[in-house]
Amino acid sequence: MRRAAFGAAVMAAFAACGPAIAPSIGTSQRAPADAGADAADAAVDAAEAWPSLASIATRAAPSARGMREVARAEIAGDGGAKLSAEIARAEGRDVCVRVAYAAPAPVVARIEDGANVLTERAGESEGLLGARGPVCVTRGGALRVTFEGAAKIRFVAWVAP
Repeated sequence: MRRAAFGAAVMAAFAACGPAIAPSIGTSQRAPADAGADAADAAVDAAEAWPSLASIATRAAPSARGMREVARAEIAGDGGAKLSAEIARAEGRDVCVRVAYAAPAPVVARIEDGANVLTERAGESEGLLGARGPVCVTRGGALRVTFEGAAKIRFVAWVAP
């Protein structure tokens, strides 16, 4: 009898502890602004609602298994300016990267090797460049991440090997 009661208690505990599901990139856990808030307060709330660097890194980390983080940054410029940062240089061997990003407004995000656009996502305020597989450059090349459409962007980059 005791074994059956113990087994039932263990099964109930496991059933109550379903798998933890992290919020996907793009979801916010902030409460909506009050209906009576003025436009300035709403704009401040919207700007604060976009994910932190730590949140971006945590959400995208499962897609970067086996890679090491090489950049975690927030870059800013003029509203229409192109924001850009070098994320990897293939000095002695080929390298591959993935980049997760978030902006307060939709952007065009790219990974470029100087002359070529290697991957691009458009019209999203958050995303992962290299989601279907890392973006690679051969020895001697360099990879840059560029963003257009927002005055500020946060990104985290991973590289392999």
